[in-house]
Amino acid sequence: MRPKLLIEGLATFFLCLACALVQGPLAPLIIGALLLALIYAGGPVSQAHYNPAVTLAFCVRRRQAWSAGAAYVGVQLLAALAAAVVAGLFHGHSEENSQHILEALQEPVLEGWLAGTAAEFLGTFLLALVILMVATSRRTIGNSYYGPFTPISTRPSPSARGCRAVSASLTPRAMPGWPSSGSFPI
Repeated sequence: MRPKLLIEGLATFFLCLACALVQGPLAPLIIGALLLALIYAGGPVSQAHYNPAVTLAFCVRRRQAWSAGAAYVGVQLLAALAAAVVAGLFHGHSEENSQHILEALQEPVLEGWLAGTAAEFLGTFLLALVILMVATSRRTIGNSYYGPFTPISTRPSPSARGCRAVSASLTPRAMPGWPSSGSFPI
């Protein structure tokens, strides 16, 4: 179990760190390529969950024990928190970052919550569905062609607003129009 948790933690850390640091128009491609590499590298060891929603889907489909799923989620959350801390160290403190944070805190919290919640639910559902159908189906045993389809399915709906830290995809910058979505840059 230790190697599985180590792979989950390292991959989740680097995926979240990339989401926080990579900027620009090529960010979705860079993050998607990283996710693809992480899936191929960690898949044989830990099944490459890297997301609590995926771990929950594996547990619900009975492809993983609930106790192991709880350990996976704990490691994923700790890795994401560590990536946020490291990203904060890279970005440092500046007046501009502080201003973005203050502006974000002044926005209405529940404005657009229904559309954002629906988009997150649908994005998470799509992610879990694709992973369960291509990575845990008995029909795909021994095939490795499904790797590219997971990063493609992790792109959330452009109608989602608000905090992307709990995005179904763990790739907040992969969303078109992310900087204008009301979130502050990390």
